[in-house]
Amino acid sequence: MKPKDKKEIVKVEWEDITFFRGEYDKRELETLINQRIETVGFLVEEDENYLTIALSLELTEPYRTIDLIKIPKKNVLNRMKLQ
Repeated sequence: MKPKDKKEIVKVEWEDITFFRGEYDKRELETLINQRIETVGFLVEEDENYLTIALSLELTEPYRTIDLIKIPKKNVLNRMKLQ
């Protein structure tokens, strides 16, 4: 990322897919909840379906984005601009 290409920093709360191992009866199924996740990072791309957030940005050449998370917008519960 060239210094002039400053990226927005966001905090996103989202619901993740959750795997529950084992067997459950109908009553137990009602107690299972999906994991809620909070991610903070640099918004590097957004389209109508996804937010792509980088955890790190390289400030010298070749200006790479590092450690990306691509979150489906339909899973986003809350989003806040931090900078």
